[in-house]
Amino acid sequence: MKMLFGAFFVLLCHWVSFGQSSPYILTLEQAVQAALENNPRYLEAKYEVAASKASYWSAISLPQPSFEISYNFVPQGAGLSQYDENNIGVSQSFDFPTLYFLRASVADYTTDQKINRLELVRNKLIHKVKQSYNKLLMLKYKVMFTEQILSVAQELHTKIERKTILGESSKLESLTASVQYTEAVNNLAIAKNDLQLAKAELINILGPEKFKNSGILLVDSLYVDASPLDFSELLDAVNKTNPQISEANVLKELAATEKKISWHSLLPAFTLSWYKQSRGGNTNFYGASLGLSFPLWFMFENRGKIAEATAKYSIAEQQVRTVNNDLVLQLEEAYAIFKNADKQKALYSNTLIPQSQTVFEIALKSYIEGEASYLDFLQANRLLHDTRNGYIQSILNQISAALTLEELSSITMVKTRQQELK
Repeated sequence: MKMLFGAFFVLLCHWVSFGQSSPYILTLEQAVQAALENNPRYLEAKYEVAASKASYWSAISLPQPSFEISYNFVPQGAGLSQYDENNIGVSQSFDFPTLYFLRASVADYTTDQKINRLELVRNKLIHKVKQSYNKLLMLKYKVMFTEQILSVAQELHTKIERKTILGESSKLESLTASVQYTEAVNNLAIAKNDLQLAKAELINILGPEKFKNSGILLVDSLYVDASPLDFSELLDAVNKTNPQISEANVLKELAATEKKISWHSLLPAFTLSWYKQSRGGNTNFYGASLGLSFPLWFMFENRGKIAEATAKYSIAEQQVRTVNNDLVLQLEEAYAIFKNADKQKALYSNTLIPQSQTVFEIALKSYIEGEASYLDFLQANRLLHDTRNGYIQSILNQISAALTLEELSSITMVKTRQQELK
């Protein structure tokens, strides 16, 4: 038992299998790839990037030109074909030239924002896959240890019933053993139910259309890189690589550009026209015109646009601060949880697990030999059960916090080992 228990907690290299005889074999990398190929939210974000890139050309496009043909001074009741005095022309309107450069910048910033949003969705999805993958592994081991507890409880329950029949054990001891056995059965049912829920959660992330009707075989186990962590390095990585910060800064630049556009709306727009004219059978005439459109009522519409754009820029500035503050807080919380879980894991591994295992073995041997009461054994059994659960939870907390630090900083902290399938 010691070798089995130690192998799990030191190496974490076992596998989990569910369902049919030919399940999908999934490393963590394959699970991540499956999620990226099938997750609708990630695919939606990819299409949003493509749509934003396509909108660039419409952002800088000129208005449609207008074509015109006109006949002038035609007598009442006469047909147009009887008169050759006409104008055929084309007109093109356009805004002040700098506006097109600014609109191009808006289109570029919008695409950058979508790209950062895609990266953010990707990071969150990968984080979710890794968390679910690891949770499933931990629950598998919890089921395994709960089955061991049930096996011991069942064996003792059977022995105590025999002793009770022979008059060698009290009725109270028999009832207590029965309660412990029933509790162990219930705990196993709860653990298996949690395992199935975790399986369903992972399948839903990976793509239920592909994996729902098939088994999955997890062949990787996760562990945290033992290299030391420095909070300042993590914070620096967050500031440089986190897509939330990049997105907030892009939105700030976008708001600044839209603010410039609102001020440029005070500049005139232009209309150029060219005409080919015919008169008296002579078609060699032409005409041209230049029109200017001034925002004479700027104190109404344009004034409101400028005030709105200025306010939106101020909002974007504050959002940058908010995002930075939130990320620093998340980093501090995850770092504190990681450090505490790391200490808890070491305490369980080096002290509590070996001690509780020894106490259990001594109590079991002493009870069988009649040197300890059943209550003494129950206490030792409960101690081992709680210690194992605490150890599993400390590993889960450590890896969960490390994955959060990974998501925030883009620094790889959680690695995988693969067990050869037998």
